[in-house]
Amino acid sequence: MGNSRIKVAVGLSGGVDSSVAAALLCRKGYDVTGIAMEIYGGHEGIKESGIHACYGPGEKEDTETAALVCEKLGIPFFVIDLREEFKEYVIDYFKKEYLSGRKPNPCIVCNRHLKFDFLLGKAKSAGIDFDFFSTGHYARIERSGEKILLKKASDAAKDQTYFLYRLTDTQLSYSDSVCLRMATD
Repeated sequence: MGNSRIKVAVGLSGGVDSSVAAALLCRKGYDVTGIAMEIYGGHEGIKESGIHACYGPGEKEDTETAALVCEKLGIPFFVIDLREEFKEYVIDYFKKEYLSGRKPNPCIVCNRHLKFDFLLGKAKSAGIDFDFFSTGHYARIERSGEKILLKKASDAAKDQTYFLYRLTDTQLSYSDSVCLRMATD
């Protein structure tokens, strides 16, 4: 089976890494669809600093950038509303941990619960068909029998497995190794 029959949803943030992953997958002939998360509720009183993070008032501009990338690549683009889930699973978690004197990493929780769970589930429920999910993360996946192993990126200086280490085998099964490695090929 050629790559054109393999459907890949790419989680787009509007940034370079996920955009390049989408472009490389298209170039290799995969059937690519872009999806983005809407997570900023707007009521938190965060002021725009000029530097966009994944959360804040710059989200609309980032989503518009992701839409332009998809338009340029000639692929469909969808935005999935995860504002409630983000507040419950990421913001509330961060507050609780921080107030308990710990140093939480919201990206780890966001990847596990939002990107690789709610985003994919809502995308499937909305009728978006895909076999694999790709992000702009630098990491590799290897299969060892029934086990799926998350491995460091080929370029150790760019490795981002620390953002993905809490993903389950089921979640990792949506990310064929080619999808996670695209940015390093």
